[in-house]
Amino acid sequence: MNFNRIVENSPEDLYNSIEESQLGLFAAGEGSQYNAQYNWWGSNSDPYLRGRIVGEQVSYDPWMVMRFTASPASTTAGSTSTLTADLRYDNQGNFHDPINGHIPDNTMVTFTTNLGNVGSKSVSVPLVNGIALAILRADEGAGFAWLTASLDSELLTLGMTINPTVASAATTKTIGMQETGQPILPLILAGLMVLGGIILPRRIK
Repeated sequence: MNFNRIVENSPEDLYNSIEESQLGLFAAGEGSQYNAQYNWWGSNSDPYLRGRIVGEQVSYDPWMVMRFTASPASTTAGSTSTLTADLRYDNQGNFHDPINGHIPDNTMVTFTTNLGNVGSKSVSVPLVNGIALAILRADEGAGFAWLTASLDSELLTLGMTINPTVASAATTKTIGMQETGQPILPLILAGLMVLGGIILPRRIK
């Protein structure tokens, strides 16, 4: 009994489910261990320690856990980042190729943000082959965004810096001024001629 989503079940419910799924495969005697590895138990924590969801007859370790990442890990106002909830790894860090089994498709993961949007401030996205994706759009300016991904009892949080956009440097040009007015040298010479009495008076006939 592997790669299932098992939540809100008692140990008795689990035993009955396993016995029904394995009916005709083998006869379980006293003390037999039921194989319930690689399942999602509603949280990343140990299902036995978390309220004894499983009993001692169930071999449940390793179990599947959820990881939450953003790519890129920081972004710029007006840009985007891809958020990923990944349930393809077990609690020991081993990757499981979905071709060999994965948590059921259409299991809904909820993403939220307090800055920008993921469709709105919150969006629920189905798992497909063990992963769920959402796009964060940094369309509310610069700041620090708190992002979450939640499934059943598990809530994972990421912090992301949204940087301001860098303004393009203004290109400056020097514009030459057009020369206007009269040339100054002839004016100076004319002034000197007047002052020096060089200009002769008109001859009287």
